Amino acid sequence: IGLGLTGLLLWIISRDRPHQSTDTQTAALFSKIDLLQAERQRCDADQANGSISADEYASACRDIDRRLLGLSTEMDRLGQTGTSVLSPRNILISLLVPALSLVIYLGIGNPQSPDRPFANLQKPLAAARIGIVTTASIFNPANGEQGPGAPYNGKAKFFTSYAEPIAPFPDVRVAHIAIDRAHTTASDMASYFPLAALQRLADAGYIGSVSPNFYGLPTNRSQRVTTQTDCPKLLSLCQDDAVDAVIMVPNCPVCHQSMALAAAHLEAAGIATVIMGCARDIIAYVGAPRLLFNDLPLGNGAGLPHDQPSQDLAAKLAVDLLVDATAPRTIKQS
Repeated sequence: IGLGLTGLLLWIISRDRPHQSTDTQTAALFSKIDLLQAERQRCDADQANGSISADEYASACRDIDRRLLGLSTEMDRLGQTGTSVLSPRNILISLLVPALSLVIYLGIGNPQSPDRPFANLQKPLAAARIGIVTTASIFNPANGEQGPGAPYNGKAKFFTSYAEPIAPFPDVRVAHIAIDRAHTTASDMASYFPLAALQRLADAGYIGSVSPNFYGLPTNRSQRVTTQTDCPKLLSLCQDDAVDAVIMVPNCPVCHQSMALAAAHLEAAGIATVIMGCARDIIAYVGAPRLLFNDLPLGNGAGLPHDQPSQDLAAKLAVDLLVDATAPRTIKQS
């Protein structure tokens, strides 16, 4: 909505320029507007390629909007001939654009769905092959700082669903997504990647086995890309390994939406899912077959860091939910 409103206002400002004006102050204002337009385009490009975080992008856009408002006020003060930027017509458009955008969002782009597919686990837990779906990326030293406490690092993002073996034990990181860096540091991979806990359940005979591969789901901030590209690829990877169910662990707000959409896609194909997440409101709104809500900072969806009993309990509650849930949108709090 904000992007659409800002784009329209920029167009109005450009359209309403007095074409033959010789006023140097007005010309200077138009030049500043051009610079703001170019700066906004650079921000959009940086956000699209992942070189800035969502928070950084939002902050930059707010700053551009603030400066743009100041320019429009100054233009109105100069009282140039032609239509004022803050004319009643433009103010009306400014009010109508967000309202129309909201109607379109709720009618077309809203990820919420009242009816979610639901697949029952077709085998006893003790015979089921269970996989892990994560939004973490495979560690690559060439991609810069990704260790505990690392700042946001868009260079480490990935953009296609993947499958990688669980042996040797993988090294996956979350520096590329918006975890709660104020309250956790990603110092314990087991707090966002429950492979060790699931392996202990398999060793104890509580579940049949862990899939030989784990699966990565990108968070590209596009419902269309997620549902039409990423989810079908993820389903194919899971089917190749004949998994009966998956444990899905999102780490950031957008991750939770992507995982909920992917869960519906997998369930429609007969693969039972449970999300281990920390953003209950997002999962509840989008809708998912099963959620184990861990009321912990984003990035700790699989349990408390450096606390194996917490992680083992979370993993057990998650796989139990594969059996205990009898209808979609089942939420259990750990």
